[in-house]
Amino acid sequence: MQKTLERAFVFIGRSGSGKGTQVSLLEKEIMNRFPEHPLRIYTSGDHFRSFVKSGVYSADLAKKINDTGGLQPSFLAVLFWSEEFSRMITGGDMLVIDGAPRTLHEAESLGSAFKFYGVESPDIIVINVSSEESTKRLMLRKRADDTEEAIKKRVEWYDRDVMPAVEFFRKNSYYNMHEINGEQLIENVSADIIESVFNSKNHA
Repeated sequence: MQKTLERAFVFIGRSGSGKGTQVSLLEKEIMNRFPEHPLRIYTSGDHFRSFVKSGVYSADLAKKINDTGGLQPSFLAVLFWSEEFSRMITGGDMLVIDGAPRTLHEAESLGSAFKFYGVESPDIIVINVSSEESTKRLMLRKRADDTEEAIKKRVEWYDRDVMPAVEFFRKNSYYNMHEINGEQLIENVSADIIESVFNSKNHA
């Protein structure tokens, strides 16, 4: 298989784990280290928000799930990133994914995409924070959709649905796993990620 994607980085973590911040910091690092490779960013939340605003019937159904803190069906997630990958990947790209996968089925589907694009060893970056820390951070940020009930559901679906995806990656030697302590200063989390993905024995 031709190597279309130079490297792929997948961020996974509980709501409130700081994934978005760490994605941005890694993006800067990648641009500094690999200016010759196009950097492609896929953020599932951005695509979901655009979809909800489309006004179609399916978007209204998805919005109802989101408003109650539920997990969107896997077919929507796969649809979103499949369309985006086919549009933006041009060859020699560095790909960063934020917000997917969220289920075992999505993880398996994403793996098929990586193999299609010839990724040799996708990097799975898991930012670990406890359910208690996640809840505390979500309560403090006070976003409109961060109700107590919605936060409780997010914590529950991470353990129920996302963790099987994480275990899938852990047990599959095709992937490079990077387990990061998310309960430390932002700059320390970033330093640990950079050290692990660029200076570990897997990518020495």
